[in-house]
Amino acid sequence: DKGVRKMGLLEEGIASLRTSGVDMTIFDDVTNDPPEETVKIAVSHAINAGVDCVVGFGGGSPMDVAKLVAYLAHKHDHQSLDSLYGVANATKSERLPLVQIPTTAGTGSE
Repeated sequence: DKGVRKMGLLEEGIASLRTSGVDMTIFDDVTNDPPEETVKIAVSHAINAGVDCVVGFGGGSPMDVAKLVAYLAHKHDHQSLDSLYGVANATKSERLPLVQIPTTAGTGSE
């Protein structure tokens, strides 16, 4: 989220990855309890950027969005966000590689 980014928590990791030759794009427009539209925009951002891995960095909301992006932006995905609501509705087993870095304790998202 933008707050985590403003605190400078990402800068060292970003610099290290770029030094290692890793190309990246950052989506930090995640608010607490993000609406569906945020997830849809994040998925579109990931697809358009051609990402091959997703990193969730922050509290519960950024990590939840990252999980959905990793699932919905996978090239073999044919499932909509709306179809995921409910128990056991995720019908495919593949997702993009996902790394989660929690910055809060006890959210349960990790």
